[in-house]
Amino acid sequence: MKKKIIFWAVVVVLLIGLGLWLKYTSFGVTVVTILVGLGGIVLGWIARMLYCKYIKE
Repeated sequence: MKKKIIFWAVVVVLLIGLGLWLKYTSFGVTVVTILVGLGGIVLGWIARMLYCKYIKE
């Protein structure tokens, strides 16, 4: 029960933060932030694949 309350509290805080972010930043900044985040995820995944293939044995 306590985990459920903590989960929903985190969800509410994230939604409020997202709403404030969208209110105080322009659309272009939001798009660039999302693209940079996705690019970082993709590059991290590629780096992990290369590390596991060529370095870690």
